[in-house]
Amino acid sequence: MATDYRKRFPEKAIMCHFEQAGWAYLCAGGSLPNLPATTPPELLKLIALMQPSLQNQSNHLWGIWGQGVGGLIYSNPTESSSLQIDLSDEKEPFYAYSMNLQSGKINGEDPILIHGGKVTDFPLKAGKSLFWFRKAPVATEKN
Repeated sequence: MATDYRKRFPEKAIMCHFEQAGWAYLCAGGSLPNLPATTPPELLKLIALMQPSLQNQSNHLWGIWGQGVGGLIYSNPTESSSLQIDLSDEKEPFYAYSMNLQSGKINGEDPILIHGGKVTDFPLKAGKSLFWFRKAPVATEKN
């Protein structure tokens, strides 16, 4: 629903009042999401620089991106698949971190390196997941 309203009213804030308005709502273009208090402060600052860039409701994919900043992708596919990510306009590589949906913290998995300047296939597992695409890796952020 946030995606539909964002398309109809791109200049307006999309707000709702329910506790589940978290990561999926944010990635679909919703404003003022209900995110975990333990979400990294750096990510919270960068979210303000991101805009909706990926909406594929039939495949349960939503994402926001900021040129030169990175982005977030929320997915909930029914089976494993891959997503083509177009980083043709990005010059630097990005690191895709798997995020814990409840805590907002980076999971303990190693990030996936994605090179800029091209279109890349990104693997998605079945079920709910959130990925933060950021520039430099920081080993101390793993939680």
